[in-house]
Amino acid sequence: SWAGPGGSDTLCSMDTTMVRVNGVCNATCAFCELSGRRGLEGEDLSRIQAQLQRDREGGATRLRVSGGEPLMEAGLWPVLERAQELGFEEVVLETNGTLARQDGVGVALRELGVTRVLWSVYSPDPEVSDGVYGTPGMHGASVEGAQALMAAGIQVLARTPLSSDLLGTLSQLPAWLSGALPGVAGWRLRPL
Repeated sequence: SWAGPGGSDTLCSMDTTMVRVNGVCNATCAFCELSGRRGLEGEDLSRIQAQLQRDREGGATRLRVSGGEPLMEAGLWPVLERAQELGFEEVVLETNGTLARQDGVGVALRELGVTRVLWSVYSPDPEVSDGVYGTPGMHGASVEGAQALMAAGIQVLARTPLSSDLLGTLSQLPAWLSGALPGVAGWRLRPL
């Protein structure tokens, strides 16, 4: 099922529950479609937690959490706690990684059952990445966050959107990832 703030759109997968915890982000990527969506409020959080239970009882074993930037959402933590209580076997978090570099975030995510992160990475060139993020310094913060997640024992899978802004450095990404994040689980291109 698919659950998110302010709605109950359903996206079915036999073993996966997908939850969007917010529509806010610390980046201003030009291609992002999340503008104007809000974060979780009490009623939304209760609805999402109930959906987790229904889906788990229906056989879902995997949870995928997205946003905006989920790590900006206070309601993320109760969602993860509920998923852990319900026994989800795999919990995947989509993030740009910038907030994961804060002390203890990676370990807290791992302890709440996050097994994998889908990490948004744009370019090996900080200037190109920061241009896409729309915020100076995001590239370095993102890489540090991904490294912190890996150090906490969470599998990191890099994802790069296919954008004309990134074509000039796209071919350099695999080698750069191998050097900057030895042990990264893989790299995927994501159509916009």
